[in-house]
Amino acid sequence: MLYDISFPNAKGVYTLLVRTRSLCKVHIGRLGEHILKPGTYIYVGSALGKGSTSIKGRLSRYLSIHCHKTYWHIDWLLLHPRTSLNAIVYALCSKRMECILANAILRSGKFKIAIKHFGSSDCSCPSHLFFTKDELNVAILNLIEIYERLNLTPKIVRLK
Repeated sequence: MLYDISFPNAKGVYTLLVRTRSLCKVHIGRLGEHILKPGTYIYVGSALGKGSTSIKGRLSRYLSIHCHKTYWHIDWLLLHPRTSLNAIVYALCSKRMECILANAILRSGKFKIAIKHFGSSDCSCPSHLFFTKDELNVAILNLIEIYERLNLTPKIVRLK
């Protein structure tokens, strides 16, 4: 699945596409309780380290999230029983692109902020979690377009 990454310590930026099919309440650490509407949630992250903090390490962690404690905001979302990680869009890059990508997603007008300050406690972005009512395939196509506008080469991993 992620084995097309030739270098185990490759760096990059990624978006996790998480779906919920029904209204649900989720606790997000210090951000508190939030109601999630049915739809697709897009989380933007970066992996600029080696080993577990490389792109392969980060994405492998999310694919096995049930084995980990809640540490980041996204962990709370992924561990909720009514959510599922359905796809990942990522690009290899050595430059920090997380905030640039998050702002491009917001400016596209195709996604809305889902929860303010989600995943952005270490930057000035309003959020790194976005929402769309669009079906998963449409959300993926919209993300591919945004990645390409930023001169990133997106790769897609479909999970469900």
